[in-house]
Amino acid sequence: MKHLYSKFLFFAISVCFVYNSFGDSRKLDVVSTNNYLTISDCPSGPITANVNAGTCDAVVNFTIPTTDIPGGNMVLITAYGNGDVFPLGSTIVTYEERDILNAPSGNSCTFTVNVIDNESPTLTSVADRNENLDASCGFTIPDYTTLTTANDNCAALTVTQSPVAGTVISGAGTMQIITLSTNDGSNPVVSTTFDVTLNDNIAPTLTTVADRNENLDASCDFTIPDYTTLTTANDNCVTLTVTQVPIAGTVISGAGTVQTITLSTNDGSNPVVSTTFDVTLIDNISPSLTAVADRNENLDTSCDFTIPDYTTLTTANDNCGTLTVTQSPVAGTVISGAGTVQTITLSTNDGSNPVVSTTFDV
Repeated sequence: MKHLYSKFLFFAISVCFVYNSFGDSRKLDVVSTNNYLTISDCPSGPITANVNAGTCDAVVNFTIPTTDIPGGNMVLITAYGNGDVFPLGSTIVTYEERDILNAPSGNSCTFTVNVIDNESPTLTSVADRNENLDASCGFTIPDYTTLTTANDNCAALTVTQSPVAGTVISGAGTMQIITLSTNDGSNPVVSTTFDVTLNDNIAPTLTTVADRNENLDASCDFTIPDYTTLTTANDNCVTLTVTQVPIAGTVISGAGTVQTITLSTNDGSNPVVSTTFDVTLIDNISPSLTAVADRNENLDTSCDFTIPDYTTLTTANDNCGTLTVTQSPVAGTVISGAGTVQTITLSTNDGSNPVVSTTFDV
């Protein structure tokens, strides 16, 4: 029985002891047959597997290597083996060859399992947005990275932004594309973009203009000049143009006429802004009366003289209106006495200037 067992172990040991016919034992050197045995199904290179969807690991299945040692087996001596959930990255797998007594043969099968993260991260989209310009027509881009949500099956993600927070852009209507990006270190960078449109919500201003008087000309007219230089227009973004209503060159007339002048401007982003003032027309040209020569009048039989209407003896002129001439003493006044000298005063007034008069003696 011992002999048979010794012969059975012949394939597994390199040195054994045998008994001779005299009952003593002698040590014999025996060449191991392990050199002629092979391990089958040992991968020649790394095994590559992608992570399971939504996870950061992978269930990896492979053929377990086998040994040609009769009664022997392959024993996993590392943490992960066939059918196990392998973590992300490279994991070394070693199967050790053992004989029928579970003793290591000295041979093993070692290979690498590479679990690859082929699942790209995601960024939620961000809606386009409007931003208001400041008093300098500028806008400082803030940190928009919190507007998106970054998700990944493996990594804690950092979101970057281009242009970076703190970048100043300007100009009403300017549209800036913002790019938010992230990377999990395993896949290409993923990005989401949105547009920022700059709005100028600061209305321009016009300084006020005081009401003013303007003088009529000899035709009782006034030609409205360009009043746009009387106001100062300010805006945060654009150079403004001031318009005027009524426009320069419009002719208005009439003493005491009040004309409202409206000055307006617009920055193209906000409602029109205006300032108004009144122009009152003044007639500062006095009317005129032609002179009347002194005259002699005859007394009647009662030694009296009734003063007639002398107003037609003068011609009244005015730039604005039709004049009425008055007389003093009034027509119908009776004076008497030979040689009496009576001064007649003819007067008129245009309602704007002092009374003008002309006199003559009767």
